[in-house]
Formats: sequence, C-alpha cells, structure tokens
Amino acid sequence: MTVDDGTSQVSSEQSREVATTAAINIPGSVSFGTLTPGTATTNSTNYDGFVLTQNGNDQVNAQFSMTGTGLTCATRGEISRGNIEYSLTDTSHGDGANVALTGTAATLDVDLGYRTSESVAITDTVFWNVNPDLGTEGACSGTATVNVIAE
Repeated sequence: MTVDDGTSQVSSEQSREVATTAAINIPGSVSFGTLTPGTATTNSTNYDGFVLTQNGNDQVNAQFSMTGTGLTCATRGEISRGNIEYSLTDTSHGDGANVALTGTAATLDVDLGYRTSESVAITDTVFWNVNPDLGTEGACSGTATVNVIAE
C-alpha cells in the first residue's frame, strides 16, 4: 500500500494465486442394454450418455484403457476388450473413427478447454460401441480406466 504526499490518494495492489486444477466429471458406467451376440452396435444403438464435464481450470484431455481381457459375462463367455470401441463421433462399431480398448492408455483428443463461466459447462461426449462375441450370455461387466491429463 502506498500513500501519496498529502493529497489523500491511496492505492492498493494485491495479488492472489489460484491453484491449477485438472478435473473432469466422469460418468460411473456405460450400459448397452440388451444385445444379440455377434450383432454390433450402430450409431443409433451405441451408448451416448458418457459425457465428460470440465470441473477444473486447466485444459485437460482423457486416456482410456482396460486391464484384463474384456467384459466377463455372468452366464457364459466374455466380450473381448478389442470388441469395445470409443469415439468422439456418433458412429457404428468398426468405423475407422473408433478406437478399440487396449491394455495401454490411449489418448482421445477430448481437449476440454478452460472453464470461464459457472453457468456454462464445457463438455464432450464419448460414444461407446460394442460387438458382443458369439457364445456370450448374461449380464457382462468389467472396468475401463479413464485418466485425466493436463495439457
């Protein structure tokens, strides 16, 4: 703070540092509903409810991977992780824009930018497709990993 030489003018300067936070809201699950083994999802039957929402103040990206070999089905078989695909575009299984899950984290170019307003959320939708292996039956479950990376 400085005080001028008798003219009663006061000026004040303060600085505050805001911590950088890389954070996104990640949905808890993906549900494909009832599928027929050997019949792949299409752009009208894929899962489009996986919306990533920017909750931090740093630009972020996301990586996806799956440990294990796939989704284990309660009655019989499994859906191999290579038959589970994700994309930023609304496509059908097998489309060239899709990325198949692997055991190694792969970056999807989500690029959730800086949030500048509390009232306007920054989001991006990840579309999921699957082609259930023949011989699978019952409810199938497994865990995919989503990593958040600051950019």
